[in-house]
Amino acid sequence: MLGLRELAPLVHRAIDEGRIPEWMARHDEFEQDLADAEQRPADIARFEEAHLGYIEDVVDALAWTEYDDAMGQFADEDFDAEWTPTEPVRNPLRHVGRNDPCPCGSGKKYKKCCLGNRA
Repeated sequence: MLGLRELAPLVHRAIDEGRIPEWMARHDEFEQDLADAEQRPADIARFEEAHLGYIEDVVDALAWTEYDDAMGQFADEDFDAEWTPTEPVRNPLRHVGRNDPCPCGSGKKYKKCCLGNRA
């Protein structure tokens, strides 16, 4: 939709590898959208036709969710808690924070264990 022809090979490869569902993107539709974007770069109607645009009122735009605080779930859906992680997600490549478990395996917080022993 933005007319970035240099990204077309990446999109085609993603479609071929099945990383983009077939119902969402096909080669011929992608090429037509790209050609339209190149021919009419300033035409905002292209985005309106695809139901894309600015959100004026975020609360109103998200009203379709109808989250029920009393029930703790969405009104029209069964809430599936299986996807909820049981432990916090941690980035193994970051430095250990002072309130994190100590990497030595003692079970203590880092600040109460090895933080003082840093060289």
